[in-house]
This record gives sequence, C-alpha cells and structure tokens, in this order.
Amino acid sequence: VTATPPLSLLAEERTYLYETQNGHQPEIRQVARERTIRRWQTEWEENTVTAQWTKRLIPVLDGWVKCKHRSTDYFLTQALTGHGPFRSYRTRIGKIEDERCLHCGTVDTVEHTLFECNRWEIYRQETYGELGLEISAENMTREMTASESKWKIIQRMVNKILREKEQEERGRAGHAWEKDTLRVVESVILYAAPVWYMALDIHRNLEDCRACKKSPAKGRKRLSDNIHWGN
Repeated sequence: VTATPPLSLLAEERTYLYETQNGHQPEIRQVARERTIRRWQTEWEENTVTAQWTKRLIPVLDGWVKCKHRSTDYFLTQALTGHGPFRSYRTRIGKIEDERCLHCGTVDTVEHTLFECNRWEIYRQETYGELGLEISAENMTREMTASESKWKIIQRMVNKILREKEQEERGRAGHAWEKDTLRVVESVILYAAPVWYMALDIHRNLEDCRACKKSPAKGRKRLSDNIHWGN
C-alpha cells in the first residue's frame, strides 16, 4: 500500500549500490531500484498466504510504485487491505460473532461492501457517471493510477462508502453497549437491594438492643415502631 519494498530487498539494493562503481549516480540508482521492483514482483506473485486481497487489487507493482499522484488515507487503506468495518474481518479478529451484512445477509467482505451491496449503489452510480465505467476489484487501482482525476473520483467513492459504513457499525455497537449496561445495572439493583435491606434490619436491631439497655420503656417503644414500619 505504501509502495515501499520489503526491508530485505532494500538492504540488497543498498549492498548492490555500495558494491557497484559510481553507485551514487542517479542512473545507477534507478537501475538498482528497477532491479528491486522486479524481485519484489516475483515475491509478490509467489506469495499465496498473506495480503491476498491487496494482491488482487494490485497485481502489478510497477505501476503502483511509480504512480506520482498516489495518495492514500484512512479509508482507502482500509479498502486496499481489507482491514476495516467489514463484518467478516471483525468476526475474524473476534470483535463480533455474525459476519453477515446488515443490509442483505450476504457475508460482508470488503469486496461485497465496495462493489456489490445495494446499500452503497448510489455512490457507485455517482462514480460511474463521472468515469463512464463500473469500478471493480480488477480495475480499481489500474484506473486510479491512470490519472490524478480518476484517483480522486474513486477515492471519494471509497471514502463515502466506508465513512458511512463505519458510522453505522459504531451506532450499532453503541446501542448494544447501552443495552448491556442496562442489563448490568438491573442485575446490580436486583442483587444489591436485598443485601441493603438486610443490612438495614441488622442496624435497626442493634439500635433496638442499645435502646433497651439504656431505657427499657424507650426500647420497647422503638421496637414497636420498627415492627410497625416493617409491616
């Protein structure tokens, strides 16, 4: 996403420049960077375990790395990595238990949110009206790197969808938190009230005993009043 090669490849590039005559010259440095990108592309293609969604969006690294107008932000990074308000991702990391979309019941992945769910169709249609083509996982980054104007249009679509989706998820989580809090308060009241009344009875009985010792007549009257209060 940041277009920075892995540290191991950068270390090899520095070694190559150090060992190469005139390695400080721009032309040589450019050759070294091209070499690094080619090796990075090979590792990218051979990787079948991690970052598979990002790999699908950015199958060829060269165009992404060399894009001069490349500018990512909070929501675009979520879209490129799949780490965001997507219920399948939040289920995987243990935040929630249901990975289904709140609007259509389909498994809520990043692809479903950005390109399939009818809830966000209005934003996709806005983008279609500006670009004249439908954006998908297969063409999104290719169109973004083609020109700065296309980048901004697609980034705006992503931001609108994910900002609103995140607000919905937070609102739902807040509502669930309020319900849980009310249940806790009700439980505390339910179990604490009998204990409080028991402590009050003990306190009254102790006061009755003290009153009887000091004045039998007043003690009997106090005891009679407490029995009447208890009834």
